Amino acid sequence: MDGRTTPQRRLSSRVIAAAVVSALAVVGLATVALRPDPGESADLATIDAVDPTTTTTTRPTPVPTTIPAPPNLLVTTGGATTPVSGYDYCWTPAGAAQGMCADSFGQQIPVPITVEGPTLTLQWATNSELGAGVRNEGERCGRPLLVEKIGPGQWELTVPPEAGEYDVYLTGSAPEGRVQFALALTTTVNGPSPRPHAHVSWGAVDDPLSLSFDLIGSAPVTEAAVTIRSMDDIVTTLSIPLAVPPEDPCGRTQGWTMIDEPSTLGRRPLVIEVEILDGTQRYGLTDTWSVDPMDWVDFDGFMDPLD
Repeated sequence: MDGRTTPQRRLSSRVIAAAVVSALAVVGLATVALRPDPGESADLATIDAVDPTTTTTTRPTPVPTTIPAPPNLLVTTGGATTPVSGYDYCWTPAGAAQGMCADSFGQQIPVPITVEGPTLTLQWATNSELGAGVRNEGERCGRPLLVEKIGPGQWELTVPPEAGEYDVYLTGSAPEGRVQFALALTTTVNGPSPRPHAHVSWGAVDDPLSLSFDLIGSAPVTEAAVTIRSMDDIVTTLSIPLAVPPEDPCGRTQGWTMIDEPSTLGRRPLVIEVEILDGTQRYGLTDTWSVDPMDWVDFDGFMDPLD
């Protein structure tokens, strides 16, 4: 959903259909009826006469083969739980020799959910992550929706700031694969005040440190302050100009800068802090990134208000 104009390695957060790549084949066993050796003592009456030039092939009854689909997403609101199956996925169950992919080709039917409070509860695979985006009818671009983990395999989703009807798309990622879910969400109360959302990415040496923001204020944000702190207490501060690229259909505020000598940042892990002034409020997002220097920086989240 980011619509970036700078080089990057991140996959778009919009819903992307997965290709159908799975097929099941049943392999038959061939048996050949042979004429007995005349020297052997065989009861010819018990052997069917066959043409020695003919091979007879038989196939056993196929044994049904099934590959379990990914688990349903369980949506709980008002004491009622609704199972929601994935519409696009590639999934290989733990210990299985093969997996399965499914593709709705954009024909998914969102499951209707009505919520009368500010949040609803989600439950999915235990060792997994869950993200959400929301889009109003007729909107070209969606925007992130707050989903917070509250326990193993459990999340709390915060409804949009204004009551109404929304298409909500969720992406679940687990060791077994990746799954897309769709909800037709009707909310009867307003959610909490929105917060800006930031995405930070930085790949190889010749890639820029890129920023993208979903903002909430009406005034443009023209600058982001980035502070990088290393394990050996080296502090690097960057001021990154921001703007809305005219060719970006989603109108997101973006910026980037080159880091010519990454080695000067110090030893990993790196603590990366991003700050902006949106309207009259300052917001920040902090993440600690990987000990492995081969891992690309790539994180996003809702920004917290700063004093």
